[in-house]
Amino acid sequence: HGALYTRTHVDVDSVAKTKAVEAVLEAKEELKDLIDIQVVAFAQSGFFVDLESESLIRKSLDMGCDLVGGVDPATRENNVEGSLDLCFKLAKEYDVDIDHHIHDIGTVGVYSINRLAQKTIENGYKGRVTTSHAWCFADAPSEWLDEAIPLYKDSGMKFVTCFSSTPPTMPVIKLLEAGINLGCAS
Repeated sequence: HGALYTRTHVDVDSVAKTKAVEAVLEAKEELKDLIDIQVVAFAQSGFFVDLESESLIRKSLDMGCDLVGGVDPATRENNVEGSLDLCFKLAKEYDVDIDHHIHDIGTVGVYSINRLAQKTIENGYKGRVTTSHAWCFADAPSEWLDEAIPLYKDSGMKFVTCFSSTPPTMPVIKLLEAGINLGCAS
């Protein structure tokens, strides 16, 4: 019993710089015989909001982070295309996977996730992208999800819901029955 694998998102921004990354990577090394830890260099403040984020994410990836992570390309970044393109650029440059947080609800969230899935296919990243939270699935009309599920399956995109912050109407069963890879985190 217990956890053998975990993925953690480490905030990287102009305030924290890479201090947290240093500490988490040190812990990862110390615990390597007990647990496999994936470390996401996470642009919590947004690439286009905090202009130091890109260089700090690069530094974090150089230090040994395993994935790159972005956040809310529509509402935090106000630049869906630019934010997602930069995430893929970094991921491809460092040959790492992507774990993108999308908290946006309604049409904005669905649009962002659909664009992420489309860009996953366009960039040859099938099976290498995770979307965390995806709150929009809880309030989007059911037919929207029905239309998008083939895209998500084609992209091989994975989803992680965080039970402590997930709306109670998240269509977990529908996603699982459709063959979507869905995980649960805390």
